[in-house]
Amino acid sequence: MRFCTSVNLCTDADYCLASAPLEARNYVLACYAVSLIQGNTILGGSVKHATLNGYIKAVVDMHTDRQLTSPRLVEKDLVSPLLDAVKRYESVPNRRDMIYDSMVSHMLQVTAGLQDDCLHSAILDWIILGRYGGFRQSEWCQTSQSIAMTRPSLALTVQEPLAFIPSDFAFFDSEGRPLPDVEDDSVDMVELTWRFQKNSNNGERIPFKRDYSSPDLCPVLAAVRIRRRAARLGIHSASTLAVYSDPKSVTGYSYITANQTAAFLRTTAQKVFMLDSKDDRLQRWSCHSLRVTA
Repeated sequence: MRFCTSVNLCTDADYCLASAPLEARNYVLACYAVSLIQGNTILGGSVKHATLNGYIKAVVDMHTDRQLTSPRLVEKDLVSPLLDAVKRYESVPNRRDMIYDSMVSHMLQVTAGLQDDCLHSAILDWIILGRYGGFRQSEWCQTSQSIAMTRPSLALTVQEPLAFIPSDFAFFDSEGRPLPDVEDDSVDMVELTWRFQKNSNNGERIPFKRDYSSPDLCPVLAAVRIRRRAARLGIHSASTLAVYSDPKSVTGYSYITANQTAAFLRTTAQKVFMLDSKDDRLQRWSCHSLRVTA
C-alpha cells in the first residue's frame, strides 16, 4: 500500500521534472544528495556511501524506467564529487562525525530551561558559533582547568593563551561601526580574530553576519552571549572566553574542557539517534566535531 501510494504521488507530482533541462535535473539530484549527507533523514542521522549511492541509483532508475535520460549523463555531473567526498571521508581512520541539525535542535530543547551561564548552555553557544567558525579544540576550549599557552620563541617572547580572549571578538552594527558595548542590541556582525592557528595563519580575521531569520542558530547572537557570559562571570581581559558558572570554583567559574564538550555531544547523539550507551559510534563525536561540521 505504501509503495503504491509513493508511486502515485511521484507520478502525479512528476518528481523527474521531465520538461526541465538535463542540467537542472542533475542539480536537483545533487541537492538531494547534499540533503542526505547533512542528515536530513527520518532518524536525522548520517548516510553511508553505499546507502547514498543506492538512493541516487533509485532516482536514476525512476528516470530510466520512464524512458527519460539519466540526470547524471551531463557534461559536469554535480553528484560524483559528493559521492567521492563521502567515500573519502569514510576511509579516514578514527574520523569524527559532524554535529547534525537534529542534534542542535535537541540541545536547544534541553537547555531551554537552564541558566544562561551553566555548562551546557555555554557549550551550546560555542557549538552554534563553531559550526560556522570550524574551531580547533585549542582555539576555544581547554583540556584541563589550566589555560593552554603559547610556547616562548624569538618571535613571541611573552606567552599568550592559545584560545580566544575577549579582544578577539569585535562587534559591529549594520553600518559597520564598531560597538564597544556588547550589551548593545544593535549588533549586526561579529569579527573573530584567530591569533594563533595550527596552520600558522595567525591573526586571520573572519566576519560573521547576524541571522535574523533563525536567531536560535545565529552565530552572532551566540558570540554576544559568549562575551556577555564572560563579563558576568568577571574574567579578565587576558583570560579565555569559554567559561561557565561553577559555584565550586574559587573564581566562580571554570573553563569548558574538550572532555565536557565530547560528553555533551555523545549524550545528545545517543538520544537523537537512539543508540546504546556503549555503542562505538558515539566515539565519533568529540570536540573536533565542530571543525568537521564547518
